[in-house]
Amino acid sequence: MATVRTYSPSVRVGNWREDVSLDEDSLKDFLHRKDRGELTLQKTTVLRQNILKPMKLSVSRDGFLRFGDTITLLYLASDHRTFQKCAKKSRLQEVSLVEQCDFQCWWRVVYFDPQERLEHEGYPVQVNCKVLISHCKTNQCLAALANHVLWTPFGKEYELTAHTFLDSHKAEQDSNHWLFVTADPGHEGQSLLQQQQVSTITNENGSHPKAITDTPGESER
Repeated sequence: MATVRTYSPSVRVGNWREDVSLDEDSLKDFLHRKDRGELTLQKTTVLRQNILKPMKLSVSRDGFLRFGDTITLLYLASDHRTFQKCAKKSRLQEVSLVEQCDFQCWWRVVYFDPQERLEHEGYPVQVNCKVLISHCKTNQCLAALANHVLWTPFGKEYELTAHTFLDSHKAEQDSNHWLFVTADPGHEGQSLLQQQQVSTITNENGSHPKAITDTPGESER
């Protein structure tokens, strides 16, 4: 049998006072957290503004990385993988950000070519060139996995892990290659890598119209 409503919506029935008090407390708590900037949306906005704000890169005059150059590093820690602690998707050695720096945060820059690695040991680090970033404790190289994509507040990102991927020649693969990118001395608003990409695109676009419009002159016929 269908239930017949005997009261209009304006009639207060049951624990109406308790429901009103709970709603008022929830609203007060919401406004209090909003004033203090503790809402999830506010935290995400502040995080985006701090991490994604434009930074002026240092200019490398001699092609090497120097102390005092403007770069962005967080403490990046890693340790041997276990069943309880490993990368989320690849299940390889986990890499995570921490607040305190210890031996798990120690990394060293290694020359990418294994045949010339011994000769370059101890030399200054070159910028805008391929390098390896090796973890001192586990001797595994930092890697970005294109086949394992994670959703983050910033969109899709490749999963980072500490694992050395070797090819048939015992050389590290592209997923282990990294760059220290600096600004172009002639265009400090752009990185040297961006300027090279712009020049490549300009040359490619400029070559096709020239090949189409150029015709032999009357003296050349």
